[in-house]
This record gives sequence, C-alpha cells and structure tokens, in this order.
Amino acid sequence: MDIEPLASDQLPPRYAVESDEEEDEINPLTKQVDQSDVSTNVKVVGDAIPESKPLIIASGSVATLWAKGADLGEQVGAIAVNGVQVGLVFTPSWTTAVVIVSEVMTRLPYSMMHPYAETIISKLKPTNVSLLDQYPAPVYISSAQLPLHQAQIRYITTQASTAYPDIVHSFDPPNLISTTSAAFMAILNMPASQVPATLFLLPGSQILPPPPRTLEPSDFDWIQDHEAEWSAALMDQAHVLLNQAVGVKTPAKWAIKGESGVAARSAQSKPKIGEGSMYI
Repeated sequence: MDIEPLASDQLPPRYAVESDEEEDEINPLTKQVDQSDVSTNVKVVGDAIPESKPLIIASGSVATLWAKGADLGEQVGAIAVNGVQVGLVFTPSWTTAVVIVSEVMTRLPYSMMHPYAETIISKLKPTNVSLLDQYPAPVYISSAQLPLHQAQIRYITTQASTAYPDIVHSFDPPNLISTTSAAFMAILNMPASQVPATLFLLPGSQILPPPPRTLEPSDFDWIQDHEAEWSAALMDQAHVLLNQAVGVKTPAKWAIKGESGVAARSAQSKPKIGEGSMYI
C-alpha cells in the first residue's frame, strides 16, 4: 500500500471535521480562545478597605468553609477581574487584619493569577500576609506516606526561621502548588517585598481540576457543588494559625453556629459568607 509521506502534515478533508447532521460537534480547525490574549483588568472595589494592615487570604473550597465559621461580618469591598467578582473583602471586628475570601464563586485562569495577586498587594500594601488553601493529600510526595485520615496541615513561609506547633509540617519539594496562592507567595518572596508571608495548606481528599481556560461569571451554585469535608477541629486549628501568623494571638473561636462534627455538611442550603454581599 502506498502511503503519502506528508499526509500527517496536511489538514483533514472538510467532511472529516464538519457534518450537516452533527452541528454541535467541536471543529478542531476552529481557533481556540487563548486566555493569554485577553487583557486582565483587576480592580479593588470599596472605599472602606484599609491599607497597610495585616492581610488574611483564604482561597477556594477551604475559603468557603472557613468563612462560614470565621464571623467575618459584612462585606466591605471586592476584587473584580474583568468585571467578575473574584475576591470578597471583609474587616472583622475581632482582628486588625483585612480578610479576602477568594475564588469561592469562580476560578482564575493561570494567566490572571499573577496580575490578581500583584494588584491586591500593591493596592492594600499589607504589613504581613497569611494564606489558607489546600493540597492534594493522596498524591503528596513524602518519605513516609500517611493515610488520608492522618494527613497533616502543611505550610510554606518566606521567613527564615519560624516555629509552629507539632500539628503543622513544612510543604516540601518536589511537591508543587499551582493555585493563585502560589502567585501571592512568589511575589511576596521577592527580595524587594520584605513582607513576611505564610501559606497554610489543608489536606484535600481530591486532586483539583486544572484552572479554567476562561474566567466564568460568579456562580453561587459553584460553592455548593464544591463544598469540602474538613472537620471543625481542623478548621479551628487552621483559623488559629492564620491569625497567629499575622500577629492575632487570640482570635475568636472558629465555629459554625448550630453545627458540630464534620463542619461541611450543610448541603441543603448555600453557604452564607459574611452577613452581606456586594455584587459587580
């Protein structure tokens, strides 16, 4: 059988990618939208957001749960990316820190993570930063593999020497973080930054899907569908660590009113983050 040498370099015939009967099929010859070609416009919204204060940033599913028991109060501002609300800003009465609950209603594409983090840091000028996120415990690489129920809180810090209790262990290479928290830490670790920062990572039972190719509108249903299952005791430990890292020694106790045991078993109602909400 004769095979044309350059056949693999040629486009398929029209009938191979188009069909009058299957109009919904994806055409592989159609140019896909490249998010890197889309400009990223990050705006801090809200006149009551103080600057030069400690900053706490909680992201993703962990943030959804943490915010429910952290008594954050009323939302005072937002971080918008291309008109989509990505971060919710709070100034709880029990702390001097500004709190940002980030990416609980939508997720940022890779190309938007760094501009998002850079804008927040440059606008708010934090004195120190603590972050809360998760890591996939089933694929975490360590010398002693632990079962999922024994997985530990881990941390990454920009400070040379920091002492944490025995419940916290370092997040060691070759493990990687690819969420927006990594963008914050990369910026804050630059020599010119001089802002101490610590990222606390709770063990997640699943591997997170990759970031979306495009930024989707805010969606409260996304919160409910991605609610996590960390215990109240673990969340309280993370709450204390988050606050101690920015100088709050005795924060208000983390607790969801009327709930006990595993903290995230409220699938019947959508989570309430703070006492109010700002929409863009």
